Amino acid sequence: MLKMEEFEEDLQAELSTAYPNYMTVLQTAKDDLLRKDCSIVIIGETNAGKSTLLNTLVGRKIFPVSNVVATRKVCRVRHSETHCVKTYDREENLITDERVDSELMLTEVIKKYIDTSCTSAEMRNIHYVDVHNPVDILKAGYLFQPLQVVKCCNWTELRINLILNHEGNIIIVDTPGIGETDELDQMLIDFLPSAVSMIIMVNASSGGGIQKGRLLTIFHEVIKNLDKMPCFDPRQVIFLTNKWDIIETEDTIGVNEHEKTWNNIIEKLKTEWTYLKEENVFKVSLKQGKSGTRIFTNELKRFEVLLQETIQRSQNKRIKHHFSFLEDFTQNAERGTLARLQLVGISSSQQQDIILANTGRIQVLTQILKDRRAYFETDNKEKTTQLTNKLYEYLNSEKTKEQIMNPEDDIAIASVGITSLKAKLNARFEKAIKDWLDGDEMKTIVGEVDVEMKNLLREVESKLNEIKTDMIGIKTPLRAIDIFDNFMSESVTIVSGVSGISFMETLVSVYTRKLLSLLSIGNDKNERMADKLFRNVLKTLSRDRIRECFKKSFSMEYDKKIKKIFDIKLKQKVDTLKQTNEVLNRKQKTIRQKQHSYECLHTVIKKIEKDSNDFIATISSKQILN
Repeated sequence: MLKMEEFEEDLQAELSTAYPNYMTVLQTAKDDLLRKDCSIVIIGETNAGKSTLLNTLVGRKIFPVSNVVATRKVCRVRHSETHCVKTYDREENLITDERVDSELMLTEVIKKYIDTSCTSAEMRNIHYVDVHNPVDILKAGYLFQPLQVVKCCNWTELRINLILNHEGNIIIVDTPGIGETDELDQMLIDFLPSAVSMIIMVNASSGGGIQKGRLLTIFHEVIKNLDKMPCFDPRQVIFLTNKWDIIETEDTIGVNEHEKTWNNIIEKLKTEWTYLKEENVFKVSLKQGKSGTRIFTNELKRFEVLLQETIQRSQNKRIKHHFSFLEDFTQNAERGTLARLQLVGISSSQQQDIILANTGRIQVLTQILKDRRAYFETDNKEKTTQLTNKLYEYLNSEKTKEQIMNPEDDIAIASVGITSLKAKLNARFEKAIKDWLDGDEMKTIVGEVDVEMKNLLREVESKLNEIKTDMIGIKTPLRAIDIFDNFMSESVTIVSGVSGISFMETLVSVYTRKLLSLLSIGNDKNERMADKLFRNVLKTLSRDRIRECFKKSFSMEYDKKIKKIFDIKLKQKVDTLKQTNEVLNRKQKTIRQKQHSYECLHTVIKKIEKDSNDFIATISSKQILN
């Protein structure tokens, strides 16, 4: 279609306005579809139990387990009725293909290729190790053959043939342990855009399982790369906390170590992974498997149920995403041709009436967007001030002071030893701030932003559809997946910008040095000293300091949302309609001469739309796209 002579420059320009660099986007989508795989990526530090998890999922011990770095390769597990190991370089060029007759031989071949001590030139070139063997949890599925190009009537039609296949397109990917070397970490980071889901392994026996500089670094990398991961939903990440069997149930003074460690892990995850769903965090002992302590075996079974649901949900996610784009793209192309064809069948005066009416509607809508943008910018400033005042008042309230100084579930600050006082008070303030950020007041204020944005988007969507209907002469229903739904799926980012540890670190760290200097006071009684420390901390947490923190978190994310909605999404849609309308006005006299060309182009577009819709209907009827 895009190379047809009938696809004139004006139509190309209109599509470029709606989709800047659309040829690059379409080529990227094609390349992405050719990969076929939907990867569920396993991430964790060395010794977290990733290899043991793979063996558990496969149902057999075929992957080597080690307390040191087990692999320096990306290992991809695929379901197959036969056993083989294939290796590839970074560019996915096949290096070796070894087929074996037994699981024992398969284990030996896997070990050979992922062995970290092998340094031959061939081994250094290997980037991916693909293990093909029966994996029941991956067994069912459909595989889509690569895009086929078919020549017909001087245009290129993209067709996708659906075929049943014994191998699904879901694969499980084991990545090198986090934090061993920068090179291995980069290998994981480079693979992130391929992920449709993620299992993050946490070693519960290692200092609470989440160490700064390692796992947290990957959290931040994932969040930073979300724009490059269109098929990845951060709310569906699964956290598997492992090695609970080697944690003592109680310490020497009777504290429940399991409960203490679990609470510590959950608190850190809530702070660092703001998309966390607590029901997606599991407590297991993979070494014991399903024959160990009942609570761990039950959790392992619950994990496997959720993983199966994730696999079903993830099947062909890429195809669903890219075909949604193709649907939107062809509808915009169709609008341009239909707008021209409508003018062919009416008089010049009727043409002028439609063009002038739409010019007026577009001007009204442009002014509405300008006014609403100014409103949201003002609202951003007002809500930042509102949040600042509410958090300041909360921290300075007697109730908060009592919770920090004399909590019901912990030791009073006045009873804390001098060497532990700084850390304890620091932790109490952090918790108080986090509790407020996670509380109802914060949610209400952020919720107000979402509600007002959604109301605006509904209004704009309706007005855009009115202009489009008048322009093409056909009433079309509002699309189910458009600006409103796209915004809904992304709106969590405003909250994520506020709830992260960066907010608390920025706010709390300012009083650390002050706190240290005050610890030299030794003549006061503990209670008076603790109260003096508390008051000095509050002095450093001024309104201005809190406001600056909200500006760098809430306000910055709110501003990003305003720019994305008004300066990109809505602007592109309005500009496209405006551009089409201007072309129609400028070329009224020549449109009739190109009637046949527009009709041919419209026929091609409808054919692509039909093929695409039939394809989606076929795979949906087989419950592949969930």
